[in-house]
Amino acid sequence: MHHRRGGPPGPVDMNTRFILEDTPYGLVFAEAIARKAGIALPLHSASITLASAVWQCDLREQKDVLPSLKLDTLSFTEFTRSLKEGVTPHRHTLANRKAPDRRRL
Repeated sequence: MHHRRGGPPGPVDMNTRFILEDTPYGLVFAEAIARKAGIALPLHSASITLASAVWQCDLREQKDVLPSLKLDTLSFTEFTRSLKEGVTPHRHTLANRKAPDRRRL
């Protein structure tokens, strides 16, 4: 694959999406979900902390997905229900609406 692309087999500088995108949207997301479930991910956490130190920014704060999910406001029961049923940004305003018939989707 490297030969077909005509380039190096990996990133050529430190500003690679493997860190600047995958860390906040992948590792940080996994860390937050695991924390809510009471599961420790020490290697994820250490990787996030180390990458944040190298880039001199808090990669845990570089995402916009987690605040919209409002995980910190959900009870564990609500959290597990949202994993099964999905997350609606306005769940509290839609709670009394009939769910769509998924057979027609």
